[in-house]
Amino acid sequence: MKMRTFYFFYITTLFAISAQNIQQIKVLPQQDFFWEQKDSQVFKKDYNNTPLDTFYFDTSNLNSANKIMSLNDAPRIVSISGGMVWEILNDTFVRTDQSYNHRLTYDSNVFVHKDTIFKFGGYGFWSSRNFFSFFSETTHEWEFYPIDPNSNLPPGLSRTDFSYDTNLFFLSGGITVDPRDGITSSPNNDIWRFDFNTKKWSNLGTSNAFDYDVKSGIDIGQGRRLVSNDPSDEYPYSVYIIDFNRNQILPLEGSIDFPMTKSFYNNDSIYTVENKLLRKRSLSSFGPIDDRVKSLYIDSTSLFKGLYIITITALLIMIGVLIVLYIKNKNRPKLCPSGLRFESTHYSLSVKEHKVLSLLIHNKTVDSKALLKAIYDADLSAPQNNRIKLEVINSLNEKLCSIFSIDEFVSFRKSRKDQRMVIYYIKYRNDFVL
Repeated sequence: MKMRTFYFFYITTLFAISAQNIQQIKVLPQQDFFWEQKDSQVFKKDYNNTPLDTFYFDTSNLNSANKIMSLNDAPRIVSISGGMVWEILNDTFVRTDQSYNHRLTYDSNVFVHKDTIFKFGGYGFWSSRNFFSFFSETTHEWEFYPIDPNSNLPPGLSRTDFSYDTNLFFLSGGITVDPRDGITSSPNNDIWRFDFNTKKWSNLGTSNAFDYDVKSGIDIGQGRRLVSNDPSDEYPYSVYIIDFNRNQILPLEGSIDFPMTKSFYNNDSIYTVENKLLRKRSLSSFGPIDDRVKSLYIDSTSLFKGLYIITITALLIMIGVLIVLYIKNKNRPKLCPSGLRFESTHYSLSVKEHKVLSLLIHNKTVDSKALLKAIYDADLSAPQNNRIKLEVINSLNEKLCSIFSIDEFVSFRKSRKDQRMVIYYIKYRNDFVL
């Protein structure tokens, strides 16, 4: 029951918005004049707000939002939710399409690409669109626009903000409908770009922009939108430029003192139709705050490039560290099976010297019993073994002092627990490669 109520409310809201859009003033700027649609009349005016011509538009059978746009320097009126298209014949707008008001593209994006009217997205009949269609001047019908079969695809979307610049189409925000139930909606947080040259979509990344009214934003060209904002800690200014091409959220010094829903941009100025008057304000009068620019989205190309550079740098550092460690370890003394290697030179040790040195390297301290046990010869008496132990220690000490140019290698002291026991140790055991 809740789902049905939500759906009813959603559709009712769409019709309410559409009805408001029919009454709302719509403006289409041109270089030397602009078109202004108000209810059933379309005025051609210069930038002194002087009427140059008047045309009529029959809205009696129109029950959806529409958009006035220019095609080959002539105005067209396009239904946003359906397939209806009007153009001027004599002094009246007449329908030229062979289509119908299918109501499948509520809140779609309508724009012109290379003298052709395009639509993207929109909602209708429990689903949202994720494809382009275009109005054919030959058949006077809407056709599906094919893209690269290997391209990524955005979700079906409606109510998105968009900007078109040359051959690039950008979109952000909006909502998508769950295809499993056709009713549940969720916000779109990603920014997408379509390249008409390659016919491919690219997901540019997650949007960092604040929530703004997409219907009140002003297209100021070059992939930019002028939008208003309720100041917050993160976004303290009231006017921003959303720049899709440069990946920027640029704050402006100043405030919006005009109704943006009735405004348009031409020749670096913002024009506003208000109470039959045409107000003008230079865009540069807002004053950009360049040191507070934020990224509109995380640029995946730059991100991967940065990660690539970081990875390569880290690998080079790691290789450098390994080389340094290798050289350092190569020059450190190392016990090998036949003796001792130090600074690329091999020094021979007797079997018993090798065993004693191994014990001293791998242990912090070694008592005399452990040393004696390591080299003990059962065929000899205890005094003989003890004498041999001392000879081995003295011989080893003499060799290593000479090799390392030190005064003493093997040190000893009496045990604190048993004064009869001698403890042997070396101060240089950490210098050895274990």
